[in-house]
This record gives sequence, C-alpha cells and structure tokens, in this order.
Amino acid sequence: MNQPALNYRLILKRQRLVQRMFDTAISFRLAQLKDAWRALYSAEARLKRPLPEIRALLTSVPIDARRSEDEAWLAQFDNKSFAEQQMMEWQLWFLKNQRQAIAKLEELK
Repeated sequence: MNQPALNYRLILKRQRLVQRMFDTAISFRLAQLKDAWRALYSAEARLKRPLPEIRALLTSVPIDARRSEDEAWLAQFDNKSFAEQQMMEWQLWFLKNQRQAIAKLEELK
C-alpha cells in the first residue's frame, strides 16, 4: 500500500484541538448531555423509529475536516486568548444545537 507519510506536527496540533473540543463538548456538559440523550432514546423507543436529525444535532461538531488540517489555524491555539475564545464559541454552538434537539423532541410529544 502506498500511503502518504504521517505529518507528526499536524497530529500533535490536532491532538490539542481534539482535547479542547472533547472538554468543551463532553466533559464540561456531561450532565446536560446525559439528559438530552436520555430524552432522545425515550422518544425513539416511544415512536419505534430512529431520529437521525436529532442525533445529528447532538453529535455534530463546529469544526470541519478542512479546518482541522489547517496548520496556521491550529497554531493559533498556542495563544491562550485565542484558545479560550474558540472554546467559548464552541460552548455556545453546542448549547444552541442541544436546545434545538430538545425543542424538536418536545414537538414530538
């Protein structure tokens, strides 16, 4: 197999991004996430069908693959204020998506 060489510098920079994203998406919001997923599972069981649109709201992330490979953008995370600003924006993004998911679940009752 002819695969491209691993870009270790990019891997390390993305690792920091993934750690921050995980904390923002999951660690800091675990109780809220549990409630949202519990409500989704309950609705799917009651309706006897999957709800992919709501699942997508709960599982999507605010960073696309292109941005996650942008070394210049990733390098900005070395700046503490940039990293904190991004994490604040992500928190708002995750909260908005979760509220949309809950609203859609409420409509199904």
